Amino acid sequence: MRKMLPVLSLALLLATTAARAAEQRSGAVESADATQVKVAGKTYAIERETQLVDCDGQRIAPNELKPGTPVDLDIDDDGRLATLRATLVR
Repeated sequence: MRKMLPVLSLALLLATTAARAAEQRSGAVESADATQVKVAGKTYAIERETQLVDCDGQRIAPNELKPGTPVDLDIDDDGRLATLRATLVR
């Protein structure tokens, strides 16, 4: 039973993470600052829990989100931005 506990914990974590992203959207950044990003006419708050990453999963800063940057958004069950994945040209 003790050997199964880590496996069950991992399974629960993965299930919780998968459930967090209730909806996926794509578009291009229209505007962004440290507190919000506008994509396809809708403004999303950038909260402490929001993950901003590039396509390789590396964390990025909000100031790297320039108008026209293609992004994929994961929206949680409450309509909040959970993850933003940006296609950056560096």
